[in-house]
Amino acid sequence: HIYTATRSTLDGTFSMPMLANPTYSDQGESHPSVSPDGNTLYFDSFRVTSGTVHAFTTHRSNPGVVFPTASKIDRDFVIDPAITDDGNVLYVANLSSGLLERMTRSGTTFVNPETVSIPVQSSIVSPVTRDELTMFISLGDTTGNDIYVATRGTTSSPWAAAEVKELAVMPAPSIAEPSWISKDGCRLYLTTVMSGGKSAIYVATR
Repeated sequence: HIYTATRSTLDGTFSMPMLANPTYSDQGESHPSVSPDGNTLYFDSFRVTSGTVHAFTTHRSNPGVVFPTASKIDRDFVIDPAITDDGNVLYVANLSSGLLERMTRSGTTFVNPETVSIPVQSSIVSPVTRDELTMFISLGDTTGNDIYVATRGTTSSPWAAAEVKELAVMPAPSIAEPSWISKDGCRLYLTTVMSGGKSAIYVATR
């Protein structure tokens, strides 16, 4: 399920996480992606059709109100939605193909899924990008094991020609998935599972 936590400064401690009740369902929710203004939320869930995962979105008018009931984005077997800063492009991981897909906004939903071919020899999950020039990804079938970063010079350049490098995270976790990157590219939040441990959220800085 999705929880929220707040803090007063970038260096402060987050408050105790609280369940984001309007997003709750018995089938669970995961991999939230939030617009820069904090008013549009994307996540994946098995709700609607049991056994089939979809991406969902919900929008609120301002940070002082709760999110209304989420609506489904019309695409089956997709997880890990990631919205760009301008809100016009949504990336998802397709579980059927093991590849990423890029969808463009049409009104309140996203359409025209296009396969994104990043030159790696593995299934790709957990895309994170703000500007479509730099993308953090994780390699694995449904759960990522290592984080890589792909870069390209312009948004018109194909991702297939992107430079891809492994991102060193120390100490090395058994599972690592990027969750959010700061606007300056210097703070990366990630979900990790250290060997024999439980899932936890970490922040890496540079």
